Amino acid sequence: MVNNDLLSKTINSLRFPLIVGVVFIHNNMSIVNVQGMDVSYERTLWLNYIMIFLSDVLSTISVPLFFFFAGFLFFYKVDFTGEIYKKKLKNRCRTLLIPYLIWNFIGFIVLLIQMHPRFSSLFPLLENYRIDIVEFLKCFWMREYIYPINYPFWFIRELILLVIAAPVVYWFVRKLKVFGVILLGIVWFFQLGTYAGLSPLSHQSVFFFPLGAYFAVSQLDFAKLAYKAKWSPWIYLILAVSDMVTKGLPYNLGVHCVGILVGMIAVTYIASHLMDNPNRQPSEFLCNASFFVFAAHGLLVSRLMKILMVMVHPQSPYVILCIYFLDPLITIFLCLGVYKILKRYFPLITKVVAGGR
Repeated sequence: MVNNDLLSKTINSLRFPLIVGVVFIHNNMSIVNVQGMDVSYERTLWLNYIMIFLSDVLSTISVPLFFFFAGFLFFYKVDFTGEIYKKKLKNRCRTLLIPYLIWNFIGFIVLLIQMHPRFSSLFPLLENYRIDIVEFLKCFWMREYIYPINYPFWFIRELILLVIAAPVVYWFVRKLKVFGVILLGIVWFFQLGTYAGLSPLSHQSVFFFPLGAYFAVSQLDFAKLAYKAKWSPWIYLILAVSDMVTKGLPYNLGVHCVGILVGMIAVTYIASHLMDNPNRQPSEFLCNASFFVFAAHGLLVSRLMKILMVMVHPQSPYVILCIYFLDPLITIFLCLGVYKILKRYFPLITKVVAGGR
């Protein structure tokens, strides 16, 4: 039995916090390069653990859970037919493909601005970079082997491919059921996808999108199931700390993967309990703004980090910690502010670039 109201509220309440997690993932201070020079700073053990815990452990729940939601919502409450598939494809063109093209084109424009003679001295790594039609097209698919030019959109690129492959996903989960999901889970757990030629689909998308599809096709209410998992936050806390202190060790991958699975249950448990109140609703503004923050933050977060490092020239680990938090927070608030202004004065444009949200 599916509690549609609690399920919807749980998913919507998690959208913005998970986007915050994505921003923290990209808040990478391991290497900060300014004008071709690496900026060095003192990274003490306690500072290193804080950064790892937030950016490399807690935040890594976000992407798998987003893939899970995408797979669940694509197949949720539908009798998957050819006509439904066409309708879904048309809808995803509006919510995925058009924003994907627009935001990567914006990323290309930013690249052109960086290459302009007036600014080229600030970006010496682009000195010998030349743009032709091939390089232009790479910006929309795989620039430098992995990411499109607006790098967070690798996630949308994979969603587009999975949506196209939806009939195969549907057949797979209908025919193989839980055994098929377990098989894909093994591929993800041991990262076999990186060796099986599954690129450009990552091991995360290959497992979690079909996992969400399986829950939808089987009419399983994951919010209701997670609601009962009162053990999950405590077990996840132990796994998260274990993940943090074992980074770099051979068995860390296993700890990390188990932590992601339990962490997904834990955050869903917390969200479902918070939303299990008829008078409590997730923020409509933050929910709608989540995609815009996702789309725009990749153009801001690393550049803002460089500005902060140049302005402050941090020597103390406490100042570094302040910058570590300021960078994503300023980025998020800037994105929310721009989104609010655009939505107020240019609602149609905002709807297009935010995928109809």
